[in-house]
Amino acid sequence: MSPIPEQNIQIYSGHSLFIEMPEKLSLRIDREGRWSSYQNGLALYRRTLDSKIIKVKERSYSLVTLEESVKIIGEISKLLKVISHKIGRSHSELRLSRNTETDLKKWILKSIKWLHKPIEIEIQRFNNAYPEGIQILPPDRYRDLVIQPALGCPSGQCTFCAFYKNKRFRVLSDIEFDRHIVAVRNLFGENIGQRNGIFLDSASALSLSQRSMIRILDEIAEIISNNKRGISTFLDPDHAPKRNLKDFIALKDRGLSQVTIGLETGCPALRKKLGKSEDLSILKRTVKALKDAGIQVALTILVGAGGSVFTEDHHNKSIKCLQDLELSKRDIIYLSPLADSLSPSRLTTEMAKFKHSLKKVTNARISPYHMERFYYFS
Repeated sequence: MSPIPEQNIQIYSGHSLFIEMPEKLSLRIDREGRWSSYQNGLALYRRTLDSKIIKVKERSYSLVTLEESVKIIGEISKLLKVISHKIGRSHSELRLSRNTETDLKKWILKSIKWLHKPIEIEIQRFNNAYPEGIQILPPDRYRDLVIQPALGCPSGQCTFCAFYKNKRFRVLSDIEFDRHIVAVRNLFGENIGQRNGIFLDSASALSLSQRSMIRILDEIAEIISNNKRGISTFLDPDHAPKRNLKDFIALKDRGLSQVTIGLETGCPALRKKLGKSEDLSILKRTVKALKDAGIQVALTILVGAGGSVFTEDHHNKSIKCLQDLELSKRDIIYLSPLADSLSPSRLTTEMAKFKHSLKKVTNARISPYHMERFYYFS
């Protein structure tokens, strides 16, 4: 770390505390006193809610070693102590915004105190809220507040899936769900308001019965008010109750705003190979009902699935399938490269080819979905 500058230290406060200094040195702290991001001039470090530290450099993400974690925590602690000492001094070099010096000092001292707590305490708070962790979210919902009415996958047959293998589908009982909500609120504390969307986690939360979904959505509305972006979730249409337009409208009226479906490919033979249903009729009916209900639809395509054997069929039939779904500008198509399915260069080419072809046949937004980059950051 570069020496801590003596001048031009700026502190911005709001939902979080952001300390900015020359030489690309910065630190962000949440309202619980937990640091969330740290730039030391060499790289950006981000902390996950389960207290891992991720190094972000040139769009690559890597988990730092224990030795490096200790070093980073030491740098942050030293920086906060210097800032704390400067606050309130006459002719201080600090430039403050909004909060008083007294409030800022309390905030920083709270952070210093948090840094000296055993990391196991924070990890246990996360585990209390999410005993089986958080597997994956759609890219545009990474900052959502995750609520888990169910765990696992109702299918478990997808050959490509590394997230839900051997994780049976289980719906939380009413008592378990109530405890889960309490644990989530305890974990986020004052920062819960920063998560302005909600994601119902599991491989297919909409596999719950309509009655259960209405009860859960009603309960969420009663206890969580920060829901500007609405509620989103995954759906596997082949392993969920059959819902008509009226059913989806009832869910939309209770906050459901977006549903992500794993199409993966429009090629029936390849879908069978991937452990999905060859029959796309249920998926197509579900997408139409969702759109008619005014719910945003997102669909994933696994670029590279089936390797070189299926390259042409996968591309052509997927494009045709997505064209037939008549997606709108508010809908999303996620292109997710399947690691080790093709050579890296070929996979990059196929990503570009899919994007180019889709732009000709659909109004939907096209977005990359690099699942290996997902972390639930604080």
